[in-house]
Amino acid sequence: MKNNRLFFISIISKCSFCFLLTLNLIFPPYFLFAQSGGVAINSTGGAADNSAMLDVSSINQGMRIPRVALTSTTSSAPITNPVNSLLVYDSVTVGDVTPGFYYWDGTASKWVRFSTGSGSGWSTSGNSGTDSLVNFIGTTDAQALVMKTNNTERMKISKNGNI
Repeated sequence: MKNNRLFFISIISKCSFCFLLTLNLIFPPYFLFAQSGGVAINSTGGAADNSAMLDVSSINQGMRIPRVALTSTTSSAPITNPVNSLLVYDSVTVGDVTPGFYYWDGTASKWVRFSTGSGSGWSTSGNSGTDSLVNFIGTTDAQALVMKTNNTERMKISKNGNI
């Protein structure tokens, strides 16, 4: 009877060992790749900065943003259901889009162009070729226009046009 019990315990031990060994062989990728940091793309093999989900670095190369042919700032095409803040480079001039970087504003459901730094705003040395129907200093909603110097309000044009 004692031999049967030892034999039974021996079989259970061997089965348990085989089961654990099988689990270890099947599931190691799930344990080996559990990382707390982000993904690093670089030539040095360095780890990603803890604050970054994606850390791209190079001393002599840049990162190329996906190029697409947008059709309008108010249409998500050619991208289906873009996520808020999706970044693309528009490669064509069509309608109200010109080549440049755009991000998707999910709240407004439109593409927003990053500033080119080349004069989409008013220049302090003057602007040429303006059209008073589309180029103006002011607001497009029912808000007052405030002028300040030294961060102190000096003039206010109310939404009714009163100064």
